[in-house]
Amino acid sequence: MFLLRRILLLLCAFVFSFPATATTCSILKNNYMAEIVAGTIQVPLHHPALLDMSSRYSLPEDTQSQITLAYFYRPSFSDNPAPPLLVLNGGPGVSSHHMMAKMLTDKRLSNVPLVFMDQRGTGCSTHYPILDKASIAHALHWGSSSIVHDAELLRKSLFPNQKWRLFGHSYGGLIAYRYIELLPHALSDVTIFGYSPTHDPIDWLYRQTRFITEQSHAYLAKYPDDKKVLTHMRSVIETDTCLQMSQYEICGDAILDALGHHLAFYDYWPNVHYLLNELAQAWETPREQQAMLAIAKIAFAGFKLPGGGLVQNAISNYEIVAGYTPKQAFDKVNKRIIRNRIDTSSWLFNPIYYIQNLTTGNREDIFVQNISHSLSLAKITEHVSEHLDIRLNLFAGERDGIVPPALFTDINSQIKSQRHFTMLRDAGHNDFMHDQVLQALKK
Repeated sequence: MFLLRRILLLLCAFVFSFPATATTCSILKNNYMAEIVAGTIQVPLHHPALLDMSSRYSLPEDTQSQITLAYFYRPSFSDNPAPPLLVLNGGPGVSSHHMMAKMLTDKRLSNVPLVFMDQRGTGCSTHYPILDKASIAHALHWGSSSIVHDAELLRKSLFPNQKWRLFGHSYGGLIAYRYIELLPHALSDVTIFGYSPTHDPIDWLYRQTRFITEQSHAYLAKYPDDKKVLTHMRSVIETDTCLQMSQYEICGDAILDALGHHLAFYDYWPNVHYLLNELAQAWETPREQQAMLAIAKIAFAGFKLPGGGLVQNAISNYEIVAGYTPKQAFDKVNKRIIRNRIDTSSWLFNPIYYIQNLTTGNREDIFVQNISHSLSLAKITEHVSEHLDIRLNLFAGERDGIVPPALFTDINSQIKSQRHFTMLRDAGHNDFMHDQVLQALKK
């Protein structure tokens, strides 16, 4: 055995993904200086319009403090430009830079005035605060409602007499729906790829879990030998083989189930294949620790951000899986799977088993507050029907394991006359540059 008890202490080994520095932001502006106008505006830390949210959860009602919001505006190159488009990237906790890099270089969007915004807490905007159990509810002020009001101040600054269109990807889709919920008068067309509100967040996790496991069949069709490799690795990884970072730990063959989440992104499958086979080949050799470290970067991906990613996790818990801690939510998913008599023994990876065996120290206790700030599907439906300018262009990827196509059932049944839904064949969660999506954005 390569190590008597293989525990990898990874706190210092990670290459952390910190928010953008001032130098990074300067380089970013220089890269696109010929095309974009880069700027900042000051926005309230606590928007006055959201004071009811503060009072509901006994948060400070500070309307004086200001934070910085960074934006990047690329005017149209056309004599007949389309209306301005605000691009809302996925997250939470991710800057706009990855979507900006792809969209600015695509000539199909040359007639569209594009606005990218580093959502509060990310990129070149003011970074997230460091929160703890006593202050974690403050994360509400860094979520979608505040981002919408930030965006509205930006719209009034750039286009004071003009509505704008939205393009939301993943969590950016949630923000787009929140915009319809809060400030529909500012909008015309809204295009969303890879997100849909639902009445039941547990059903969302349940369908996501089932879809990911169903993807195993497609994965094995591409990499048929990986079934034997995985079975072998489960037999040799002992229960005291652990990955550890700070207070977080995962042991035994549940380490392998950390790879399961990547099946949700079919463009990540080659990486899953590589990591699994690299671990098998490196086992009990000097390369073993390096191979385990690569898997640890996936197992602890959500915890390696500044502050352990608490703000991002809190936003997700309050807005997407509202009212549940992560373990509570997956326990309910597991009960539903048992009730439906679903055989999990054939699953290639089991995301529930991974969550059940992931030790997070006191992290689970941080989310015990029963805070719910989920979207109101009823209000979204009402506002779309009241504002005839709003046209919803909804896109689901056939292979999207984060927001499977079945999750669009609720919104499609509620909104019919001002909604166009398209299922994109063979598209995954990251295929927001699909030709049909860009065609909708050009109009």
